[in-house]
Amino acid sequence: MKKQSAGPSTTSASASPGFINQTIEDLRSGDVALNEKRDKGKGVRFVKDRDTLPPHVLHLIDKESKGNRQFKSIAINKLYERQSDGSLRLCLSDPIFREAQELYTSTYSKQKEHSLPETVMLASHFGGNTRLFEEAAKKAEIFSSKGSDGTYWAFKTFEIGRKDGIMMVRTEGLTLMAEAP
Repeated sequence: MKKQSAGPSTTSASASPGFINQTIEDLRSGDVALNEKRDKGKGVRFVKDRDTLPPHVLHLIDKESKGNRQFKSIAINKLYERQSDGSLRLCLSDPIFREAQELYTSTYSKQKEHSLPETVMLASHFGGNTRLFEEAAKKAEIFSSKGSDGTYWAFKTFEIGRKDGIMMVRTEGLTLMAEAP
């Protein structure tokens, strides 16, 4: 006999944080509200639209649901909304996709800017070669910016990574915890 989930059903359109983790926890505890069947039409549409879907949706469905077919079914079923005429409409407004976008963005796309005085930039990054320095400036690979105490030369770096650890969110006396993969 399956035990009932202690929390509210996660199939409602609640915008509470930790929706992904709560859905997974409800699946583990056997919440009967989540025992929805996979909609074959939505699955076929997902495969067809795969190349045009946002990266956070693909990450959620492919990586986060790896090894959990029921979660993958729920995510794909929530991704499309069946219209009255039977057609399917993409629905990214569900809380599970909004949270996935926030987690994906904060985890995978960090942009940093490094600024140095001209002589330090020239010596440390160009080996003192002014021709290479000027060529990089011409290509806009480096750019100047005025600081309070002079001109600095900067370049941008993009860091792609993953945070490991536990995310804790407190809402209305409940603590939701999620372990990062």
